[in-house]
Amino acid sequence: MNASLRKPKTFLMRGVRRIVGLLEHSVAAWTILAVSLLLTFGAWLISNRMYKKQMQDRFAFRVSRVVESIEERLLEYEQVLRGGVGLYAASDSVSRTEWKSYVDNCEISKYFPGIQGMGVAVPVTPNEKLQHEAAIRKEGFEDYHIRPTTARDFYTSIVYLEPFDWRNQRAFGYDMYSNPIRRESMDRAIETGQPSMSGMVTLVQETETDVQRGWLFYLPMFKKSAQGESLTNKRTSPSRENLTGFVYAAFRAEDLMKGILNADDNDVKFEIFDSNQPEKDQLLFDSDEVCHLDSGAKSAFSSEVNMSIRGREWTLFFESCPALFVASGNHQSSFVAFGGLTVDFLLFLVIAVIGHQKRRAVEIADEMTKDVRAREELISEILANASEAIVTIDENGCIELANRVAITMFCLPDFYQGIRFDNCLENQSWVSLADKLERAPDNQYKCTVDAKRGHNLSFVCRLNLATFVANNSTYHILVARDETNRLESDRKMAEINGELIKASSTAAKVELANGVLHNVGNIVNSINVSTTVIKKQVQQLSVSKLDRVCKLIAENETGFGEFVQNDQRGQKIPNYLLKVNDALVDEKLKIDEELHDLVKNVLHIKEVVTAQQSAAKSNAAIRLLSPEELLDDAVIANKANLANHDIEITKEVQSALPELYSDKHKILQILVNLIKNANDALVENQSANPQIITKVKRDNDSIVFEVVDNGIGISQDKLDQIFQHGFTTKQSGHGFGLHSSVKAATDLNGTLNVTSQGIGQGATFRLSIPISAPATPSPTSTKREPSTQSEAIQSEAIQSEATQSEATQSEGNTHEKAMQ
Repeated sequence: MNASLRKPKTFLMRGVRRIVGLLEHSVAAWTILAVSLLLTFGAWLISNRMYKKQMQDRFAFRVSRVVESIEERLLEYEQVLRGGVGLYAASDSVSRTEWKSYVDNCEISKYFPGIQGMGVAVPVTPNEKLQHEAAIRKEGFEDYHIRPTTARDFYTSIVYLEPFDWRNQRAFGYDMYSNPIRRESMDRAIETGQPSMSGMVTLVQETETDVQRGWLFYLPMFKKSAQGESLTNKRTSPSRENLTGFVYAAFRAEDLMKGILNADDNDVKFEIFDSNQPEKDQLLFDSDEVCHLDSGAKSAFSSEVNMSIRGREWTLFFESCPALFVASGNHQSSFVAFGGLTVDFLLFLVIAVIGHQKRRAVEIADEMTKDVRAREELISEILANASEAIVTIDENGCIELANRVAITMFCLPDFYQGIRFDNCLENQSWVSLADKLERAPDNQYKCTVDAKRGHNLSFVCRLNLATFVANNSTYHILVARDETNRLESDRKMAEINGELIKASSTAAKVELANGVLHNVGNIVNSINVSTTVIKKQVQQLSVSKLDRVCKLIAENETGFGEFVQNDQRGQKIPNYLLKVNDALVDEKLKIDEELHDLVKNVLHIKEVVTAQQSAAKSNAAIRLLSPEELLDDAVIANKANLANHDIEITKEVQSALPELYSDKHKILQILVNLIKNANDALVENQSANPQIITKVKRDNDSIVFEVVDNGIGISQDKLDQIFQHGFTTKQSGHGFGLHSSVKAATDLNGTLNVTSQGIGQGATFRLSIPISAPATPSPTSTKREPSTQSEAIQSEAIQSEATQSEATQSEGNTHEKAMQ
């Protein structure tokens, strides 16, 4: 069994060795070289023929695309003119303004380039001519007349022409029927009732510069039948007697073709002749004059196409340009020839020089091939499965490689290689992007552009670009992201955010409670400070040794006079009592001042609650107020915060200020908030010389309060948000104070705004309240009386404190005289 298996194996090994021996022979190497050269030459011939066939197909495709583009664009322009006919068919009459509105809405300069103007021409008989001209002149065109002025048996006149610019005004009143070429097309339109295109003409609108060949497109309009339908709709024979006019468009050939053709399509040139033969005197358009192609180069391919367009026969003569071959490049045949020769000579050298190592070389080659294929497959899989669009662009701006996402995103054709990336951009060129990428650091650049998906749909695209060098050539890799969904999401989020803000601002009950808590909280700080100061003043009253003095006086009551005169201790009693009296009087004045502020702040808290209750009942407390006193009360309410941080506050009051008729609580609420915010801004800024300036003045029919600080300031991007509900720049803030303040100012028919030069520049808040007189003032309205029970109590308390202070002062003076 083993012997029978060993014999075939030995035979096979001998055969392999013989073949290897033959390959190692020099004759075999030359034979293989000759055979491989013949095979390489044959492959090159086949590749070259395939390349020429590919270029011929590419040329035919480009020709068909140009022809289709012209036919489709002219059909679109015809639909615009049919819209004008429809406008007349749907109306008893169309005014000049209505026609202008129709043409403006068509936006011909944007969507229909090449149309010099869209107009309406009406037929006029010799008997109607004078009456027609007089009617147009009444519309304000005093120089209007039908041109040419020579007598004819039938006239047509251009009465509407838009856009009615200086160029189109040259055609206003022109009789196109007087020109033979135009008349032929107009008669054809009348006879057939169908759109008709004229032969090549020079438009009346042309000047001495930039003269272009042109033509006109006519759509006839006829009188309506008794049923209101046009004659053409009833398929009856149109005639000049039933003609009511023409809707027409004037075209400039070069402008039209620029709008139809892509400026980057420089691989094919063509001429359009207004006849069925390419005659030079009938040349309507030459792409060389527009695109400046290399007309001197010999063309490899040419083609002649006849087009029949609304009564006219056009001949289009196409020739290929060198760019047709440059765009794709005959790389395949060159690669075949170069690669084949290289392989041939390498094979010859391998067989001749290292034939005995052939098997090992084949194994290494197989391993390298597998590795390359694996890497290529890996790269292909990465590109294919990437979530972003990835495009590789060569140094000429042409697409080299694109993954599936990119092909879908930009609607690339199957054979996208060689297509310029400019075709995927809207109002942007690849040259400008490459220039910015070149100047960018690290050869990386990010931007957002308007991209195109095919020919009609544009979208916002985010691009990440980078540059790399391979095979001594510079390439650009581009990662694109369609921003359409993200922008739509942002828009919806903005709408939702607006609805949330609106919903939160309408929460009246919560806002009312927050208003009370916030405004009362601002005053409670001052009350706490006042009570602390009073407690400290009481604890420091100069009565610690007064008890011993009283005991000393009691012990010497019988001989008090002799005790005062002769005893050293008694001699000190009068001076000590005087000093104690002075100290007590001073401390009482301070305590009286703090009690006065305390009473005002307590009453202010009561007014806050009362005012909020009144607002809930739509019955605000309106009365005559002193602007200066309002400012003083606001400062007193913030005295605690100002004193704790050694902040200097000054007041500037304009002389002879009138009183204003408004809600005291709401104005105080705003001023207290503004001064407190100024204090917080100074504390946050840690200014070396913290200062607040309060101002009040009159501005026309309003009283203006200003609070100026040199604190932290407000950045420009946050000035518009500073009054929004919930917005705050402070770490411990809640964003309610300024929002409630601006709302209160609005309730008072006033305004509250802020200005700041930026961070570290301080801020100025300006409150403007109108001086509103009472509707029916009483005879005593000029005298300010306490308008609420709380104000009356406050007045009585202040009066009582003043009386008590005077009594105490009087008592002290009497005691001082007695001691003397």
